[in-house]
Order: sequence, then structure tokens, then C-alpha cells
Amino acid sequence: MKNIHHSNLVFYITVLLLYFVQPVLGALSQIGLGVFQLIIACIIKINSQRLNQLSKTLINYYWIGILAWILFLVASIVTSHINSHFKLIMLIIPMTIGFYLVIVTYSSTKSSNS
Repeated sequence: MKNIHHSNLVFYITVLLLYFVQPVLGALSQIGLGVFQLIIACIIKINSQRLNQLSKTLINYYWIGILAWILFLVASIVTSHINSHFKLIMLIIPMTIGFYLVIVTYSSTKSSNS
């Protein structure tokens, strides 16, 4: 679990640095981060029997956040508001959810070590 947290943290910080250096590369690498984090979240959910109740609750909130983002994205596309909300929908919300998963992996690491 410790390796998962470190990998997630390094990948997240790399994406943030790419946004500051070259925003287009940051946006493209955010796609890879999203896929990577979804895989991590699945691994944590599958191995949740080793976690304490707080970590289980945190990972469930992560999945709720992902579902809410997907619903917001679909609603924006359907109502044709994607242009006015593009930065919020495609950049800010996913990076916020990604940061939350960094917190979840840290908590899960602490939980599995205790």
C-alpha cells in the first residue's frame, strides 16, 4: 500500500508541474493520471478488508465524487453548457478529486501499517 501512495503522489505532483511548465502536456498527462487513479481506487476497494473504517469511508466518498463528476459532465454536454464550464469540468474538478485520492491513499497506507 505504501508503494501505491508514493506512486500516486509522484504522478500527481508530476502532472501539477507539467501544468505550470506546459499546460497542454499537463492536460494530456491528466488523462493518464485519471486512469492510473481509477486503477488504484479499484485495488484499494478490492483490498478494503485490510483497511479501517475511516479508509473504507474515504474510498467510498472518492467513488461518489467520481460519479458526481461524470453526471456533471454528461449534464453539461446534454445541455450544451460544456463551453462555459470547460475548465471547471475537465481540469479543476478532476484534479481536486485526484488530490483527494492522494489523501485516501495516505490514509490507507497509515491504516494498513497499524
